[in-house]
Order: sequence, then C-alpha cells, then structure tokens
Amino acid sequence: MKFNKFAILLVTGVSLATVLTGCSSNDDSSSTSSHVVHKLTKQQRINKELKELKETYKSDAKVTYSKKYKAFMIEPTEQDFTANVVEAAANGQTSEWNKFTKAMKNLSVTIGIDKKLPNTSVALVNPNNSKNLLYVAKNGETTYDFLKK
Repeated sequence: MKFNKFAILLVTGVSLATVLTGCSSNDDSSSTSSHVVHKLTKQQRINKELKELKETYKSDAKVTYSKKYKAFMIEPTEQDFTANVVEAAANGQTSEWNKFTKAMKNLSVTIGIDKKLPNTSVALVNPNNSKNLLYVAKNGETTYDFLKK
C-alpha cells in the first residue's frame, strides 16, 4: 500500500498554498501579501483555503468545507488513493497510514496557523461511505483515527 504520493501531495499542497499566500509560520516580514491574509474575514479565508485545496487535490480527491463540523473534508476519488484508504481501513495497515496521517496533521497546523483558521479540522472521508470519517486532525493533533478507535 502506497500513501507516499498522497502524503507528498499533502505536503506539497501545504507548501504551495503557503507560497501562494506569501505566508509561513516563521515569516516575520510585514509584506503586503501577509497583511492581505490577516485582513480577510474568516469566511473569506475559508473560501480561499477551500479553493487552494480543491486545486491541489483536483485529480485525487473531492474537497469541501463543512460549516457544521468546521472542517475541510477530503474524499478520495482517484482510484489508487481510494483503494489505499479502503485497504488501510479494512486491514488496519498502519505503517503507510501513519505517514499519511502525519501529513494530515501538518496540513491542519498550516490551516490553523498560517491561514489564520484556528480550530479548523481536516478530515479524510470514507470513499465508500461519505457519511463516515476515517481520520480527523485539528491544530496538529489527531482528534479521530478509525484505525485506533
């Protein structure tokens, strides 16, 4: 099972999003692009991040935002990604899963800190049943992991 492509995609998406907004967690400059992020309303920041995530995952997953759960929902659509998620959930394979969930935790930190959306979760939706979540991270911490329930 190979989540490596998708973990890299998560990290690359984080890096790309940071570059696009001109923000990073260790950026002490007062550049104009950093100020733009701070001046946006919360809903505008959510919309901007949703657009960036959709672009990052356009060929691999459907990305939505749930106001009810205050979470960006990532639902695998690409065949290998979907198969890997289903296999991990069915067989409890944790080695590759841990790499993937670490990337999800990092994404939740980026969204919370760099994008100024604290307490916003990132959730992996079960591709076989979109009403169920397989993994949720918020502020760099796992809040739900199907394999560790």
